Amino acid sequence: MKKYILLLLSMILMTISCGRDAVAKRIFEQHMKIIQSGDMNKIKKWDSSMNIPEIGIVLEGFKKITYKINKVETKDKTATVNVTIKYPDYSTFGNEFHNMITEKYKSSNIASESEIDKIVVQEATKFFNEKIKENKLSYSEKTINIILEKQGNNWVLDGEKNLEFISILTLGLDK
Repeated sequence: MKKYILLLLSMILMTISCGRDAVAKRIFEQHMKIIQSGDMNKIKKWDSSMNIPEIGIVLEGFKKITYKINKVETKDKTATVNVTIKYPDYSTFGNEFHNMITEKYKSSNIASESEIDKIVVQEATKFFNEKIKENKLSYSEKTINIILEKQGNNWVLDGEKNLEFISILTLGLDK
């Protein structure tokens, strides 16, 4: 009888553990769906810190991100999602973009830093969107662990604990 009770308890614990893994997996998939939408309004609602003009540069690239969840482990109030992410790598076009913008604006008299920033964002958005339309993207792939933490009833993706994931979302522009 004791053996059956132990077996039953272990099955219950396994079910509870698997249930938490499934919830963490579903939450991560919801985050990725928002990112892959490339929809600025959805992204701002998901993470208000992304409400910056520079985000426009990567929105179309977000639509090209793919991923595969390899493993989910939940322990206490932390879930680790091991995932392989394939993403457009804009860094391969850094020199080309720099040369293009330097040539185009070399004789301009742009006075303010804010105007320069605005022009760079507009030109970068246009440049990288053209690369996407021309299907001239190169891709990088990384396998990383994403950490989700339980805060109250919600699983939260904390950027400070997921710096590699945040770096991936820059699509190589942080290099």
